[in-house]
Amino acid sequence: MTIRAADSPFTHGDYARLFESTSDAVAAFLPDLRAIYVNPAFRAIVPITAGQTLQEHLGPLADVYDAPILGVARGGQATAALLQISSGSGNRALVGNYTPIPDDDGAVAAILLIAHDLPG
Repeated sequence: MTIRAADSPFTHGDYARLFESTSDAVAAFLPDLRAIYVNPAFRAIVPITAGQTLQEHLGPLADVYDAPILGVARGGQATAALLQISSGSGNRALVGNYTPIPDDDGAVAAILLIAHDLPG
């Protein structure tokens, strides 16, 4: 990847490589809770693909994780939430940052979630 000057924006492919390469869990959801993008780090936590909902994989537990997405979709304001994940390999605590992505009219078109592990 070529590093570009500030006045020369990244291409779509450059951004895709950034999101695919990060160890942070990155996903984008529509206001109806369907995923439209999920990077490998997110899929390692929840095996979800574009077009699916968290409910399909987590069942009733998804309500806890869906609440911040719905809140951002309805209110249009960014928020953060603590995410507790339990699996066969132990427990993880992550901070999820939820950011509204507006459409051309300013309405929330999607919600970007970037989550990273808490230290310690």
